[in-house]
Amino acid sequence: MKLEFEEIVEQIITVSSREEFGNDFAATKSLKHTKSSLQATLLREFPDDAY
Repeated sequence: MKLEFEEIVEQIITVSSREEFGNDFAATKSLKHTKSSLQATLLREFPDDAY
């Protein structure tokens, strides 16, 4: 399944808004990993659209 540019950006924004539990909370670490993965996908799949 290939995501569209807008879908990835929307997911990054959604994950970012959920990082409210503190840095030591396990879910926060998982969300940060997910966000990093989505950002890497965005840069890899859409290098001309992401900056």
